Amino acid sequence: MLKHTILCVMLVAAAAMGWGQQQSSLVPVEVGTHLTWGNGLVWGIFPVNGGGNGPTCVATWDPTADHDSAWDDSSITNMSSARLVHTSLTFQWKEQPVLFGIGNDGSLDRLYWYFQNAAQWGSGIIDTFAFGAGASIAYVPNDGYDVWDYAVPGWIYCFPGNTTSFWRYAVPAGLYPDISLYGYYPGPGSTISDQTPPFEWSSAATNQYRIQVSTNPNFMSNVIDEVVSTPEYEPTTRLANGTYYWRTAAWIGGGWSWCSSTRSFVLQGGWVSRPSIPHAGGDGSIIAYASSFGTNGKSILALVNGTSHDYFYRYNISDSTWYAEDTPPGSVNIGTSLTTSAPFQGAFPHIMAVFSGQVKHDNPWYYDVNQQPRQRWLQWNDDSGDTMFYSHLPQTIGTATSMVLGPDNMTYLLPGLMGSDNFYDVEPPDTLTPEGHRGHHRHDRDDGGQQAGIAQNGKAVAHAVAGCHGVEVEYQLPVSARVRATLRDAIGRQVGALDVGDQKPGVHRLEWNRDREGRQLNAGAYFVLLDMGTEQARLKTVVK
Repeated sequence: MLKHTILCVMLVAAAAMGWGQQQSSLVPVEVGTHLTWGNGLVWGIFPVNGGGNGPTCVATWDPTADHDSAWDDSSITNMSSARLVHTSLTFQWKEQPVLFGIGNDGSLDRLYWYFQNAAQWGSGIIDTFAFGAGASIAYVPNDGYDVWDYAVPGWIYCFPGNTTSFWRYAVPAGLYPDISLYGYYPGPGSTISDQTPPFEWSSAATNQYRIQVSTNPNFMSNVIDEVVSTPEYEPTTRLANGTYYWRTAAWIGGGWSWCSSTRSFVLQGGWVSRPSIPHAGGDGSIIAYASSFGTNGKSILALVNGTSHDYFYRYNISDSTWYAEDTPPGSVNIGTSLTTSAPFQGAFPHIMAVFSGQVKHDNPWYYDVNQQPRQRWLQWNDDSGDTMFYSHLPQTIGTATSMVLGPDNMTYLLPGLMGSDNFYDVEPPDTLTPEGHRGHHRHDRDDGGQQAGIAQNGKAVAHAVAGCHGVEVEYQLPVSARVRATLRDAIGRQVGALDVGDQKPGVHRLEWNRDREGRQLNAGAYFVLLDMGTEQARLKTVVK
């Protein structure tokens, strides 16, 4: 009797570990619905709010909330006042959490962005190319991002649809860098995405300055040659992408005294064409970011609905080349979804897909780069190896399907039948644990993905602001963290300390205008050691 009871309990547990139907999405799905993962939430873009011709909106699902209220109706925000077509969604996690989307409002193609901390949408018209069927975007982080030297947190890659063209957009940095690190900005050799960058340099105690900007280091043909009354200059015209050289001078003793060095920077602003996809794709085509692909590094993956065949291509970011991978095992058409996550404890990246026409009890597919070519698409657990998982699709796939991988490769699915609002999640089967190891493994990285994708809350960013009577530090927390700071003078003596306690994600400031004895800070150089949980920053500043 006891054994029978235990067996029944095990069977109940096994059933519970299959696809679980969660609270229905707050908005019925239509073609163009997409899911993405970012900052602890599933984000969904719904082309029509409530059906008909209503505005396109975005809503979130919180996996940590009570599942009766996991889709938060207070989170619904209209991405546009119009019904958008050719929509897609991705999430930026470097520097600050930003949701990016695309869509056509009937006359114009736009890139949309939503700053989570500000809860506000912005948009920009895209006039470089036009969206069509299969339009899709993916965010790629800049792992070497530094707010002073490489002020591009990452890039948005875009397949416009119905074409072979492929584009990249450099995401502008949100934090304005302080010039105290070098005494001027843009910094030496920096790469920035602002196509009208501000120039700023240290004062030389004069009221007349000159700035020259050129496309060659000899300043033989200048694109800017201006005289200004303050040591800063904001161009009034847009500069084209490319490498620039610049120098400044001060009017001293009746002549121009030029700075001793020539400075350079690179502009990567706006949309830039990248090598074309080998075959044009239409409905169902989709791209996703893989943070590594075997030994090949960062890649953009593309399922392409070609005119006579379907294709699976990989764009290697380091060499800007497209490579053909294994032929898709299913039809790439409306209803196809592709999602990725970071390497799982150093194992192969997780690449999952469902294909147009799949029905209830079919299996999703995953791609294993460690298998032999033409044998890399594998069914996502056929249940023959482990009865604790039931990975067959819980519902027939429709034309508005979207699937996304979250932390620990939890998988979320909108099956996409038009007008339906069903929503499911499931834990990963053992076949997707690293190197075939059994059991569940947690990882502390949230890298990866696209239309899906797992958001890595990137490194914290901080800079010091010089002041006349004190020290001010501005810093950006990607996740909640306990913040502590110490202030030392030029010879290393600790003159101040602050324990701020736990702070939420976002931009914060600390300041000192007196030492720990209550005396006003003396003029001179100071160093701030900022401890932000898993991140530390050592900053130099000067009190004048």
